[in-house]
Amino acid sequence: MLALDFTMTDRQDPPAPNLQGRPRPGLGWVGAWVCLVLGGGTLGVLSVLQSDPDLTEALYCGGIFPVVRIVLAPVGLVPFSVAELMLLLLGGVACVGLVRAVRKPKGVRRVIGWTVVLAAAILFIFEVSWGFNHARRPFAWHAGWDVRPRPNSELAELVLSLGEEAALERGLCLQDGPGSPDWSLQLGGGPDGDPRLHEAWLKAARVHPVLGGRPLAVRRPVFSGLMSALGISGIYSPFTAEAHVNAQVPLTQVPFVTAHEVAHGRGFAREDEANFIAYLVCRFSDDPGFRYSGSLQALSHARGALGRADRGLLKEASASLDPGVLADLQRQYRFWRSKKTALWEWSSRANDVYLKSQGQAAGIRSYGRMVDLLLAQRLANKP
Repeated sequence: MLALDFTMTDRQDPPAPNLQGRPRPGLGWVGAWVCLVLGGGTLGVLSVLQSDPDLTEALYCGGIFPVVRIVLAPVGLVPFSVAELMLLLLGGVACVGLVRAVRKPKGVRRVIGWTVVLAAAILFIFEVSWGFNHARRPFAWHAGWDVRPRPNSELAELVLSLGEEAALERGLCLQDGPGSPDWSLQLGGGPDGDPRLHEAWLKAARVHPVLGGRPLAVRRPVFSGLMSALGISGIYSPFTAEAHVNAQVPLTQVPFVTAHEVAHGRGFAREDEANFIAYLVCRFSDDPGFRYSGSLQALSHARGALGRADRGLLKEASASLDPGVLADLQRQYRFWRSKKTALWEWSSRANDVYLKSQGQAAGIRSYGRMVDLLLAQRLANKP
């Protein structure tokens, strides 16, 4: 029987006095204080690392995080999502605690106490296993790129350039006919989700060594329907080093979403960077379907940014885009619109709060800031 009690005992006998005549603290109390101190200390360490990115790179990214990945590597050998199993067990424990609290009102304080302790322990494990990556140097710094606001005319040029990329790759996918139903985008097993994607990561790391790292397992979650209802295409579990890709997302998104979650697993916590790295890795693939996925999602973000900046320029640029590419973008849009539920707003707000708590001041808007990196990359590549 699970006993949610700080003393971890159901006995009602008073504790034996110590030499000073005071009761000895239960072992559970000691563990509780340890968890709370670790949780509070974690927030202090995060604050220090956020103020010193070089320290984060040297101490955490180059020291602790690689060791954590080695420790968690055996999880990838399991043929199912360990993170989903842990979530189910945690939900079961929470249900038992609530039932006990209802049956024994005096135990409510114990349940609340254990909830606080568990939250502190989860915070500590989360930050140490992955979360401190939020405080590292930006990818643009590693690449030597200049990221700054660009005129709307450059943003329009970016849309046209990405549209041409996408049209070219789409044509290669369909050059032998109408194409297979999965466009070769259905990922197989293996490290980083698919051998083709793994090879693309290796090529990207040769150009940008900071992208190197251990491969990790990619899961297609059982709870993909719930992910869709929450507006989530993928999620990385820092506790198990598993990348989860929603099994319901359109196939044209699958390689990009997978590379995005793998980017998180390789230590890039910022959403704009994970988006850009996903595009970059897809472009390094030998498979036109993978390259198309990267270009299509980058085009979607660029069109969104241009639309927010200048609707007239967006209309003008979109008129030059390939009809098939636009049709694929519309299919993706219709899919997510059909899945939209009342839970979306709650999920979006929760994600916004989480991102801001980790130092991403833009919150959920940071997803769209990958466009700044796309522009910086193109500027750096100009002769």
